[in-house]
Amino acid sequence: MRKMFRKISDALQVLGRSMLLAISVMPAAAILNRISDADLLNIPFLKTAAWTIFAILPILFAVSVAGGIAKDKNVAAGLSGVIVYEILVRTLQDGGDGLNSFGRAAVANVNSNILIGIIAGIIAGLAYEYYKDKQLPAALSFFSGRRLVAIMASLFAIIGALVLSFIFPILDVGINRLGVLLGDAASGPFLFGFFNRLLIPTGLHHIINTYIQMQLPSSLPEFAEIFGEIPRYFAGDPTAGTFVSGFFPMMMFGLPGAALAMYSTAKAESKQKVKGLLLGAAFTSFMTGITEPIEFSFMFVSPILFVTHAILLGLSNVVCNVLGIKIVGVGGSGIIDYVLQFNKASKPFMVIVIGLLLGAAYYFTFVFLIKKFNIRTPGREQTTSKNQNANYTADEKPMKILEFIGGASNIITLDNCITRLRLQVKDFDKIDIDSLKDLGIMEVIKMSNGKVQLIVGLEVEQLAPKIKEFMSSESMNGDLGNESL
Repeated sequence: MRKMFRKISDALQVLGRSMLLAISVMPAAAILNRISDADLLNIPFLKTAAWTIFAILPILFAVSVAGGIAKDKNVAAGLSGVIVYEILVRTLQDGGDGLNSFGRAAVANVNSNILIGIIAGIIAGLAYEYYKDKQLPAALSFFSGRRLVAIMASLFAIIGALVLSFIFPILDVGINRLGVLLGDAASGPFLFGFFNRLLIPTGLHHIINTYIQMQLPSSLPEFAEIFGEIPRYFAGDPTAGTFVSGFFPMMMFGLPGAALAMYSTAKAESKQKVKGLLLGAAFTSFMTGITEPIEFSFMFVSPILFVTHAILLGLSNVVCNVLGIKIVGVGGSGIIDYVLQFNKASKPFMVIVIGLLLGAAYYFTFVFLIKKFNIRTPGREQTTSKNQNANYTADEKPMKILEFIGGASNIITLDNCITRLRLQVKDFDKIDIDSLKDLGIMEVIKMSNGKVQLIVGLEVEQLAPKIKEFMSSESMNGDLGNESL
């Protein structure tokens, strides 16, 4: 049972991570849509461009999920995702008589349903991984390998469409009823905020985020054909923002308050060392709404602080909802998004008031808990590592990370998301955790089956490719033997 749970958890993590690319295009749509409004630039073609991005989001999710599942990120996976998506949509949609291609009731708004895109991506990604290296007889060898993927993915798409024609209408109704129920429930905003944070260590928060942001239906009939907090907000739905408005006070003021608490409780001799880390993390959260640098500094050190953080975000959502504050962040609920959405938001000045109060709540609560339970937040560690004064250049750092995780010969797979380096290693004991932390790695998390996560921060996007280059270099020099990356 435990092994099965781990497999399911691993699969969901891959799915959550694979959706990030599609999610990352939403800020572009939001910015274009906002600056094209009448109170700003009033440029109609920019609004058309913005809603074009919103319109093709299901396709983007199909490509993103397929590419995320494919280990080598080959374009054939994304191409197959588009093919599967189009087959699913065209066979399930209304043929003009209320029925789909299978003679069953057509799925309403199937071409704007994010879930269809995700299912298409899963089918295409799994087909790619299974058939990318398959060889056919000599007479058909041209269709072997990656060329075979699109063919097989198309066949699976037809089977998938047939299955979906039976279950999707029921599922679609269920999802819509769940959305309306959450929207009407007083606890809905709290629960979303609470679990949004609580699931971050697993990476599964992207799944519930995608549903709320891009699939949650409106309770108002005039917005029945627009789904998700983000599209509905830009379409003028006054109920949009119920689940996400509380993120602005948390990201702009709450977590910076937590960072200040950790700095003020750090040991006197360590304050200068952690000042840059915490100040930079607080500024990042305030400006952009990217919270991981702060959260990773305490979430693995103290479950008490992390659960408290999740509760405070849930309460922030509730307070904003009760006071009628409606504002939706897309690129991150920081000051940049706040300024962009100011004129479109409901009661935007109250965001600052709630934010200051929430920042104070974070600060005093964190100070109390850190001192009460002697929590080893940054600057309160009992030991220092052997390379404390190590200072490596941008080119040396990835090489040192590779060295401290045991070298290329210790790595089976290496990937990254926005803030984490994800590894599968042969021997965890070869990882020098103290030295990695001296390099600025926030945390090293040992998971199952040799899987390890290094919490790096935003610079992981620059570090990961360089580490792979050094791995390839070692491989060419024979250090990897016959191991495949």
